[in-house]
Amino acid sequence: MRIIDYTLADAFPLDTNNRRVLKAKLMLWELTEERYVRMFHKNRRKAKDVCKALGALLIQQDLKCSNEDVVENIKENLYLQHSIGMDKWNNEAPFDPSLIAWFQNGYHRVC
Repeated sequence: MRIIDYTLADAFPLDTNNRRVLKAKLMLWELTEERYVRMFHKNRRKAKDVCKALGALLIQQDLKCSNEDVVENIKENLYLQHSIGMDKWNNEAPFDPSLIAWFQNGYHRVC
């Protein structure tokens, strides 16, 4: 399977009024990522991509679907890819469904 290497804007101009685009604008991803990475740095552990994982949890809550279905939906939908911080269209799964389970189960806590 070939991965297409276009930015989302090249492949498909996103509607700025789309609900996913509007929700993504509300998220303070840079600040969240910065603080999250710092928590892991203290314990010398590698941080997961909080934008993708937290974004996937928000999508899952909105769509009321399984971890596997979240990944499939993201794989198939440019707007969902945009909403988890992806800037390039990718027709493969952005992560394994176990990443969502990892966040759901609280393993991300490093205290």
